[in-house]
Amino acid sequence: MRILSVLFVSVASAQKGKPKRAQKEPTWVYLEAGGGYGNSMWLNDAFSTSSNYKMSYANPAYGFGAKVGVDFRFGVGLAFEFGSTTLAQKYDSKNTSWTETIQLSTLDKTFLLRGISDGGTYIEVGPQFSSISTNSSSNSQKYNDNLTNIVFGFGGPMIYHQNFDINFGLRFGYCASELVNNDLPFDIGLGDSVYYILAPDPIEPTHPFYAQIRVNVNWHIGYFQTAKCDGHSAFLMF
Repeated sequence: MRILSVLFVSVASAQKGKPKRAQKEPTWVYLEAGGGYGNSMWLNDAFSTSSNYKMSYANPAYGFGAKVGVDFRFGVGLAFEFGSTTLAQKYDSKNTSWTETIQLSTLDKTFLLRGISDGGTYIEVGPQFSSISTNSSSNSQKYNDNLTNIVFGFGGPMIYHQNFDINFGLRFGYCASELVNNDLPFDIGLGDSVYYILAPDPIEPTHPFYAQIRVNVNWHIGYFQTAKCDGHSAFLMF
């Protein structure tokens, strides 16, 4: 809660005295690069009732990416982001000293619908299509290669200029796909070679979730301007 309070106070303070951009200005095109760090949990209902295994609720998650987007008039925008996300999950046996931490990385293509205030504060939501690039589990063949996620985020500029911002915000991601292919045969045991992520009874779907603090550098490279005299449109680049 302290981090959230600092975020809101900092963004609100940074908004005071800003020049306006989004709602009364032309359509802007921008490039963005950034990343974030936070926490991940691979949600699975079976662990709440399992007498053999437990999952950790504190696991590192981080990601980075590059984005190209368009901010239209009246505070609406569209963006495409290409990046990578790394998620981890720790499991422990309740009856033995066995433990395992699984880490996987994905390559992500994200399509975002954005709302932008005239001071640069934003909210965004959209689908993310991911493919697993690395997986530390010895049972990685049992994981589905392609995943569909839902991404939601919000934040605002800490440093604001007419064509340059440094934004600070939060991002949440939820994997709507089943992480593991339960149709493949498997054995359950206490060794890394046979145990991968599921509690043995019952078998439930696994859906990773993460929350990250994000910092992004945003460069508004130019905008479309329409001449009042003849209605001709041109792209003006900084």
